[in-house]
Amino acid sequence: APRNDNRCLRFFLFVLVVFVPHLLFSQDFDTAKTYLKQGASEVAAQSFVSFAFSNPKNKKAPEALAMAARILDKLQDAITERYEKQCYWAKGAPRTPACMEAGARELNTHFGEGAFHYIGGTEIAFLEYTGSHYRHIAEHYAKSDFADEADFYLLLHNLKQHPDIVLPMIQAFLKRHSKGEWHRRGLLLWARVNEDVHFIWKKWSWVVYNGVISDDELIIKAEPYRREAVAAFEKVIKTGKGSFEGKAAQRDLAQFRLNGTDGTIYSITNDSSPGTWEVWGIQ
Repeated sequence: APRNDNRCLRFFLFVLVVFVPHLLFSQDFDTAKTYLKQGASEVAAQSFVSFAFSNPKNKKAPEALAMAARILDKLQDAITERYEKQCYWAKGAPRTPACMEAGARELNTHFGEGAFHYIGGTEIAFLEYTGSHYRHIAEHYAKSDFADEADFYLLLHNLKQHPDIVLPMIQAFLKRHSKGEWHRRGLLLWARVNEDVHFIWKKWSWVVYNGVISDDELIIKAEPYRREAVAAFEKVIKTGKGSFEGKAAQRDLAQFRLNGTDGTIYSITNDSSPGTWEVWGIQ
């Protein structure tokens, strides 16, 4: 009898260790939403991921992935700060990039392979959310209600390239989304990227080999992008009156006319940033 009791105890401990950690992030969409309402955003994101990957055929799976993506996009700064404290600021911290890289791997055990990666250099140390859950939506739920959202997010985070590459990508997005809120967001992006190119031509110039470009020539080259940005802003204001995109375009256009820029570089340069979802009206 004692031996049977011991076997039962060992089996109970096995279940506790192996299965309970997964059950904590239960396969329940509503539980994940409850975590979010309670302010436990990171736990909610992990629960949404667990639900979606454990129930891939559930009709709420793409929504769960989108919810996780929205949360993790918003939490990037806070997550980075937490790992910076562990890796660089805390007493006895290793103070090495390897610690941050380990942090990215740890996050990926919670949120899925490739969810975070470490961006390091002499002036920056950041744990960036990669949009992996949106890629999963694009690949497996292309006809879901969240495919448009995924398409736009993945476009936003692929803009650090030459204008001749970036601008056609945005035009292709506008063709895929010919009306509605995602078309307005695409137009707003089109305006902002043309504004970026205008500003870079006019203020920063480009690297030129075996030649010199005069200031007047830079202004001339910048002008078509200025006109395109203004036209796009005006179109968003007209077609999206009262919408987030319309209000954002109105504000951006006023700043652009006053200063020649809204103060943000969304694309093209290596240090550009499209900003978090909130910049694009997604809460």
